Amino acid sequence: MWQRFSQNRKSEVDVEVDENGIIIDEADDDDEEDLSEMLSNYEFEASTEHQPTRFEDLIFEDDDHEITYGRRIARYLTEHGYTWYNPRAANDPDHCGNEHQEETKNGEEGNIDNTLTQSERNLLVEKRGPSLDSAWAYFEHIALPRKLCGNAQYGENVNSYKADPGETMLATELYSYWTTPEDQLGDFGIGIGIYFLSMRIFSCICFIAGLLYIPLIHYYRSDDYSKGPHPNRDSWVLRGSAICIHTMW
Repeated sequence: MWQRFSQNRKSEVDVEVDENGIIIDEADDDDEEDLSEMLSNYEFEASTEHQPTRFEDLIFEDDDHEITYGRRIARYLTEHGYTWYNPRAANDPDHCGNEHQEETKNGEEGNIDNTLTQSERNLLVEKRGPSLDSAWAYFEHIALPRKLCGNAQYGENVNSYKADPGETMLATELYSYWTTPEDQLGDFGIGIGIYFLSMRIFSCICFIAGLLYIPLIHYYRSDDYSKGPHPNRDSWVLRGSAICIHTMW
């Protein structure tokens, strides 16, 4: 399938794309520079197209197995009506803390046009209380780093593709603290991978030092080091350590 992309509305370049919109081949090999610039503009427009203007308009339908343990606990506390965590449940037993942020003046929920100004929106809607589940969704989808899930068009190593904050067009998932490889820790910030590498080396050094210390511990526990009964040797805190038998601790 061939599509024609315009570059800044001045020139056009023919490229061949597949059903997912990925470039397969270009029609003119002599226009590589224009094509590269056009693609950068096209990717920028695609990334900003149909993006909600407010976080309340973002829709994140996360199942329990896709969220953090903290959010699972929060959902459990709100859904089971614990008033010390969700005070509104005292007056509304059905309140789960995850309702929509706005409702129309007549009490019916609805979608408000994003083109309206804030003052116009205030005339049409009334604010409810803060949504606990929406706050957790913001934390997981905006604050925490996420990666793309699924490898249909991104290769087999999908972990190497970090998702943009608030990504809604493609399915994303949180990084696993058990299976995330070390070479991807750089997505969390500069020096994070070096920090964990240093911790691993330090742990190996401490483990080897502990193995070398085992014969010395055995010597301190034996009669060759301190013969005869002594109350300090019966203490599990001092057992296997170097103690002075002429001093009462």
